[in-house]
Amino acid sequence: MIKHMVLIKAKDGMSREAFRSYYENNHAPMARRLFPMFADYKRNYIEPRNARVPASAGEIPFDVITEMHFASEQDYAAFVEKRSRPEIRDEVLADEAKFMNQDRIFSFLVHVD
Repeated sequence: MIKHMVLIKAKDGMSREAFRSYYENNHAPMARRLFPMFADYKRNYIEPRNARVPASAGEIPFDVITEMHFASEQDYAAFVEKRSRPEIRDEVLADEAKFMNQDRIFSFLVHVD
């Protein structure tokens, strides 16, 4: 299994509730439609109560941890290829701009043991 993680911060001035609502009701359905190769697609919303954050951070640096799971290297490669198509990339970026702080998105693969 391949897991692609994305750490996302809400757009400045957007409430946690509005961020979550937009993600669940608009962006997540769009992502599932565009990328049927996801084996699973999870959003883990940060609960700020009792969070451990370094004082130098000032605030929790993201609002959600998104997990995109792929059953195979081929599925992941198909995702990367499709995501790079200009029409798909433009659609995703335009929607992200509605609720995400695009300057504070971290994205990476992780090893699952």
